[in-house]
Amino acid sequence: GLYILVTAGNYLPIIFVMPFMGKLVRKFGKSELCSAGMLLAGAVQLFLYVIKTSNPWIFIGASFICGFGLVFFIMQIWAMVNDVIDNLECRKGFREEATTYSFFLFTRKLGQTIAGILATSALVWINYVSGSEIQSAETISGMYSIGTLVPAFIYLTIAAVLWFFYPITKKNLAELQVEKEAIRGMV
Repeated sequence: GLYILVTAGNYLPIIFVMPFMGKLVRKFGKSELCSAGMLLAGAVQLFLYVIKTSNPWIFIGASFICGFGLVFFIMQIWAMVNDVIDNLECRKGFREEATTYSFFLFTRKLGQTIAGILATSALVWINYVSGSEIQSAETISGMYSIGTLVPAFIYLTIAAVLWFFYPITKKNLAELQVEKEAIRGMV
């Protein structure tokens, strides 16, 4: 019955961060903020996995802190897609909005499908008994591990990809803007 508070804890930080998002992006950069945020979210999930708390309030509080990490990615992902479109325009000489958005949406749907398959499969792997109000201790432990360790791995992987491989940093974005304006004859 308390799970709604976990979900709220993940999204409530948007209210606190939204008024400052523009200033934070200008100061640190989109990919830098998103990478740091995902690192925070991953670290919180890893912390929850390690402590294996049975206290719901600790879990809910940690979810709120995790939400502060997620908020940057949630709020900036579409802006980053636009940056990719601008980057491709500068590299190719023409805009590929439809292809880029289509690819982005396809990969999101593919990811959601894979997540659904893996989530269902994971319940089988941990011997979850559908319809039963009581689960074994091993099943409950497995659910906790999957619910903390899998997000930790995903968030930390996203942080690493953004930090080490995503080419559009704050510095590169400023250069990209100048190049884009030159291509469009705005300079």
